[in-house]
Amino acid sequence: MHEAGDQEMRRVADRGMADGVFLLDVLLSDSRADMAGAIDIPVVSVGYTNDTVHAYTFWMVVEK
Repeated sequence: MHEAGDQEMRRVADRGMADGVFLLDVLLSDSRADMAGAIDIPVVSVGYTNDTVHAYTFWMVVEK
């Protein structure tokens, strides 16, 4: 899906088909990251790209 993933994200966001998007298997050069900053729904990424302009970092420590 990486080849058309950014176009699919735009389609899903524009049609109101989801409340948010999870990006899995993120590559260092991934066009979906650019689209994540352009759509109006939340995007969570598992992984990161070379371009972190639209990225927020969140660390959570869970103790037993």
